[in-house]
Amino acid sequence: MLTRGTNPRRRRDAAAGTIKLLEKRVGTLELKEELTKGDVQSILRMSKLLGDVSNDFKAYHFAIMDHIESDQDAEAEQETLDQHETKVMELIDRIGELIKEPSEEKKDSDGEFSTPRSSEPPLNVVKDQIVDRQLDVIEGSVLGIQRDLGKADLDVPMLVNYMDKIKRLEGKLEGLEKELLSLDDFGRRLERASEIERTLFGLRVKITRLMEQTKKEPSPKVVEPPLMAGVNLPRIEIPKFDSNILNWRSFWEQFQAAVHDKPQLSEVDKLTYLRDAVKGGPAMYVISGLTQTAESYGEAIQCLKDCYNRP
Repeated sequence: MLTRGTNPRRRRDAAAGTIKLLEKRVGTLELKEELTKGDVQSILRMSKLLGDVSNDFKAYHFAIMDHIESDQDAEAEQETLDQHETKVMELIDRIGELIKEPSEEKKDSDGEFSTPRSSEPPLNVVKDQIVDRQLDVIEGSVLGIQRDLGKADLDVPMLVNYMDKIKRLEGKLEGLEKELLSLDDFGRRLERASEIERTLFGLRVKITRLMEQTKKEPSPKVVEPPLMAGVNLPRIEIPKFDSNILNWRSFWEQFQAAVHDKPQLSEVDKLTYLRDAVKGGPAMYVISGLTQTAESYGEAIQCLKDCYNRP
């Protein structure tokens, strides 16, 4: 539970550090040829601690997510959570492998096979606890996805990421269900796994619908600026003026023949063509302050001639 004054990011980092220590401890046990009774007890404690610390990590992570606004930061934090869940699942699998190794039965002084002391948990009990931890982690990941899908502004890439995560969880769950059948008390755990599987299927359906909805949503309507007169003007090859004074006369002769002398064009239309002809160079600023009216066309020509029609 988060308390007032808690720094979620610092606490999450501390939880991640604890998981790294557990990973080192598991690596040490994997190097042993034979596990002692103390090792088995240690495995049980690590399994429980791993589940608790993983839940703490997620609690602090979601507290961090609640204060994130940018999509880029949200994607980075989601990647952090994915890496955490992958590491925890791998670590649980490694812990499970440790207890799968059958311990050799040893004979006592009378030549009879000795039975484990009551202080050492039976192997099947250890397996049950490990499987419960695996179900806890998968269930926690499912709840995290449910929580995130309840948020708004989920784009298609994020939904695809959640779908990939669901596929990985389904693969983990499928492998776990096979292991459940080897347990003495598999019925309750199998039902729990089936419930998780149904939830994952529901999330699949929800994500698919959200993706379809996102793709069908119309793009934001762009408000176009008021169109100038002449928007439906006939297509004419307009000469371009590069604002070089030496090219003015050549330009004007071409523009005069193509536009200025055309009686079917209004003065406003001709001004539109003229603006387009000088666009991109300093000459456009000579007439940029003029309004789009018939009277402005003659004024625009005179302004340009004053600047560029020189001997």
